[in-house]
Amino acid sequence: MDNVTLLKKEVRASRARTPALKLTYAQHLEVACRLVFGAKSLNHFTSSPDHYSASVPDSILEVLDRIQRCEPMLAAVPVNKDVPGYERLEQWELAAGIWAGVLQQFSAPSALLWLIQNTQEIADLPLPMFMGDDGELASLLDPSVAIEPRAQLQMIITHWLPQKEGPGRRLLIELWDQLQVTAERRGLSKEDAGYFRMICREAYNHGWSLESMTLLGVLDANPLEGSFFDRFGSGAEAMDAMKNIWRTEEPECAL
Repeated sequence: MDNVTLLKKEVRASRARTPALKLTYAQHLEVACRLVFGAKSLNHFTSSPDHYSASVPDSILEVLDRIQRCEPMLAAVPVNKDVPGYERLEQWELAAGIWAGVLQQFSAPSALLWLIQNTQEIADLPLPMFMGDDGELASLLDPSVAIEPRAQLQMIITHWLPQKEGPGRRLLIELWDQLQVTAERRGLSKEDAGYFRMICREAYNHGWSLESMTLLGVLDANPLEGSFFDRFGSGAEAMDAMKNIWRTEEPECAL
């Protein structure tokens, strides 16, 4: 089966399984070809379909990059009433579900977790060990380890993020620098940009929710794009959003 026929067949099947998906057939094809095949667009894909293959990339960074580049095309999800913007992670799961569905992995409890687990990079991460059902030590990825999917995903991301900067770089200084520079470029004062740097660092170091790290841009493939400021701007609304995140995640230490 050629790739164009495969894409259309699996998108139709996916739409039959998830009739509530708020994408037209054309939109679904566009998003799916970018996610599953890594194409720049459906036009690029259909003009040279044999140049692409349906797969999961080798790196976690590439998984996140493909999902983030499709965000503007995804259907909106209900806004989180307590922390507007926390729904961004739900959008990532929506995209991951479209991706996994074309690869016929539509029963995974977390499609994003399934994609990350199936990268080549996952084998090289220093993931924690847990007691399995048989009483023996087992990897976090072992099916015998009973851990809720979101908790698994957070542990993997936590251990992966330092690797993104390269071997031996554990403090994520480059990431915090990039996020601070992004805030300054978007118009924040040095003091407020320093606050943004601090809250991003706290989100990671203190084990705040994946929703917080996703919203702040800590998990962005390119932090310099400033996804947080695309949502809130660079003024009082952005500062209020930061403080709301801190109050929600760690109210005892909110600044």
